[in-house]
Amino acid sequence: MNLRVRDRLIFWLHCVLAKTGRIQAAALEDIRRDGFKRILVVATTAIGDAVLCAPLLKSLKNSRPDLHLGFWVQNGAVPLFEGLCGADVVLPYHGKYRCVRETLKDLRNQRFDLALIANANDPDIIPLLWWSGCRRLIRRPQRNTIYHFMIANPEMLSPSHTTGHAIERNLQFCDLLGLPRGEARTRLMVKPEADERVRAILNRMPKPWICIHPGASQPRKQWPADRFAALARRILDRTSGTVVLTGSRGEQQICHQVAGDLGGDRRLVNLAGILRLDELAALFHSAGLLISGDTGPYHIGMAVDVPTVTLFAPWDVGSSPAINGPAFDLQSHRAVATAAIGDPITSIEVDRVFRECEPFLFSRPDGGE
Repeated sequence: MNLRVRDRLIFWLHCVLAKTGRIQAAALEDIRRDGFKRILVVATTAIGDAVLCAPLLKSLKNSRPDLHLGFWVQNGAVPLFEGLCGADVVLPYHGKYRCVRETLKDLRNQRFDLALIANANDPDIIPLLWWSGCRRLIRRPQRNTIYHFMIANPEMLSPSHTTGHAIERNLQFCDLLGLPRGEARTRLMVKPEADERVRAILNRMPKPWICIHPGASQPRKQWPADRFAALARRILDRTSGTVVLTGSRGEQQICHQVAGDLGGDRRLVNLAGILRLDELAALFHSAGLLISGDTGPYHIGMAVDVPTVTLFAPWDVGSSPAINGPAFDLQSHRAVATAAIGDPITSIEVDRVFRECEPFLFSRPDGGE
């Protein structure tokens, strides 16, 4: 069946069930009054969105150690968070309409009595939660959903972005539940076994390790490969360290382009498609600098305390550095943005990016440990 047709059928089915009283949204006041013991935080969209939920997870666990806390993320991101973010269980989201029976079984086994939906693409997430038995659903303020009639706080939803960093927006869940907020910064632990594998791969390469992640999830976020190569050449010429290219399997092509433009330099290592996300976090933790576009690995880097230089080409308010850019340790995290919303990322020149990198190229000769 065509996916759009399926989406509409599912949506209208739930509309009918709501109109006939079969579906009734919980009230926020009732949730506060009756309490909760098993919370699921939902961030099934991009990896960066999930990382930005780390302060919320920590705040919930610190204020209510008795909570059974679940985290629902993309399948590939599970190793990054499992045992490392304060959640008692990390569940995989396999994608729209994929592994539905398995997903429902996982959700039902956890018996969540409240879901905090930070980032989730309609139309399948909210119905999956409802039919898993979790009937009390709170959507992050300012985020919208077609299933607003199933949400406890529909009056707080909006189709447009407003001001306020995503970390602060996520921490609003604490306000809604009457719980204290923790610190507004992301932190992820590094697995010892992941760290060991990274060191085994790079043990003979001189430090500092300067990581460049050239890939991007969208073409409008993609700085050209030749500019990444020109930047890497300047770094290699000015330091005695190693440039390490990183990327997913889908980003191998651009990493190969960058490596090819550098002509097989011995202090260049291309790890695209080789590392899992937890291993990527371990690499970043041992690196002296991470250079990338506005993509998930950038958020991972900030969460493991590597200095970052990040390129932004916002196309609306919601994609601006004010929403998703550096929010803490601003002396260590530099946002290099286009002059105005809508300007192409190609308007960012190599000279400008290199100037932002320079303070970090010589300040951490040990690679940041």
